[in-house]
Amino acid sequence: MPLTLRARITFVSVLSLFLLMATPGVRVRADPPNPPAAPTNLRMTLPANGSQVPPGSWIAANKVQFHFHVTASIGTLTPQIELASPENGFTGQPSASGPRVSTGGQATVTSGGLADGTRYVWQARVVDNRGTPSDWVAFNTGAGPANDFGVDLTPPQRPVIASPSNPDQTTWYNTRAVRFTWSARDTGSGIKGYTFVLEQHAHVILPGSLTSQTSLNLNNLSDGTWFLALRAEDKVGNWSPTATYRVQLDRQPPQVTWLSPRRFSFNPYRGSTTVRFSVTKTASVRLRLYRVGSTRMVSTFSFQRLAAGAATSLSWSGRDGHGHIVPRGFYFFSVRAIDRASNIGRYTVGAIDVSPDRGVRAATGQLLYPTGGKLIIVSLAREELYAYDGTRLVLETPVTTGNPNLPTPAGSYTIMAKYHPFEFISPWPEGSQYYYPPSLSQYAMLFRDGGYFLHDAPWRSAFGAGTDGAGQPGTNYGGTHGCINIPPSPTFFLWNWAPVGTNVQVM
Repeated sequence: MPLTLRARITFVSVLSLFLLMATPGVRVRADPPNPPAAPTNLRMTLPANGSQVPPGSWIAANKVQFHFHVTASIGTLTPQIELASPENGFTGQPSASGPRVSTGGQATVTSGGLADGTRYVWQARVVDNRGTPSDWVAFNTGAGPANDFGVDLTPPQRPVIASPSNPDQTTWYNTRAVRFTWSARDTGSGIKGYTFVLEQHAHVILPGSLTSQTSLNLNNLSDGTWFLALRAEDKVGNWSPTATYRVQLDRQPPQVTWLSPRRFSFNPYRGSTTVRFSVTKTASVRLRLYRVGSTRMVSTFSFQRLAAGAATSLSWSGRDGHGHIVPRGFYFFSVRAIDRASNIGRYTVGAIDVSPDRGVRAATGQLLYPTGGKLIIVSLAREELYAYDGTRLVLETPVTTGNPNLPTPAGSYTIMAKYHPFEFISPWPEGSQYYYPPSLSQYAMLFRDGGYFLHDAPWRSAFGAGTDGAGQPGTNYGGTHGCINIPPSPTFFLWNWAPVGTNVQVM
């Protein structure tokens, strides 16, 4: 086309446009600018280590980096994100912006101050330098979880431990199989697993290997105190405080040790008898008394709490529950001991030959019993000696006791030693009114410290009443120096009949 024609056409076009704009009632509208392209490839990372945050996961951080791809054709773009809760939804108002992007590529927006225990959804857009925004693009397109991520900075609560087999931590049990159960709560990411140790002292445990189990059965624990220590971890790595549970095991029954003679005789008419026993561990003890050959219980003795190793005395009058003297026979105790863990020990102890024989009056008025054994009675008033075997009188003889100035001491004694022969040496010097020359006795039996003897007296021919006078000691009618003089034949009998330990009553 010729140049002049092209210029004319251009001029006419411009002129026509000018005339159109100048014509009254005619408006011209410019087309709006095109918006920037929407972001793509949305993803999240943690600023601390750059690790990827999977959709729907929980994080133990209050800051997240949001990344997405942008396309910048003209000018610069400002990346923006909006955070919202799944319940409330988006409002279209940005929550945070990132650095401007002048060329296409990755944009990053960092958002901090995220609230603990909160779930979030997010969307992204860009705004060009003319203020024109792109469309919002949601991270979750509807195919993923309800929330894009959640913030969990709070550890799980301290786990709750229980034991169906040992429900009271202050009680001792004799259970053979011990069972534990436990659970923990976490309001954020949820429980991932547990770590535990079983030891004999309680302490705070460190995080350890995880298990998903929530119960434990044990059949081989030894006696003693045990502690199960346990912690829970949530799904973002927060650990709960340590929880402990104490189990006290005692499976050995208490033992009863009998401290009295294994077998002895007892006459209820002579008074009560006392037996002694102990237990190896603190326990409640019940003793039931039975007669051999009978299933009928005679009496019961109960002790609520006896300390381990302490000796306990039990007194029995020889009577039944109605207050009657029991019949002659052989009696024993059936014992049941229960400790703190309800372990029960059952034993048969004691062997008592009960001989309920009434007493017989001796010549001196004393009550004697068939099972009383050998007894020598010396009457100071009668100057007479009586020897009894139980209730049977085996010897009666006159004797001479102490001078009024050197009296024979009254009391209960035993024969301490026997001598044959024995020479008496005066403890008083020559010239003393009590001096006597060395005197030989054939049979002498010491019954009291200080030189008091039962012995024959070859130098004396008179015995009995009136021979204990105030005359010269050692003469026929002057009393002794405190000993008991006996005629030769009765002395010989007593020497052979009365062993060391025989009771001597001087009255």
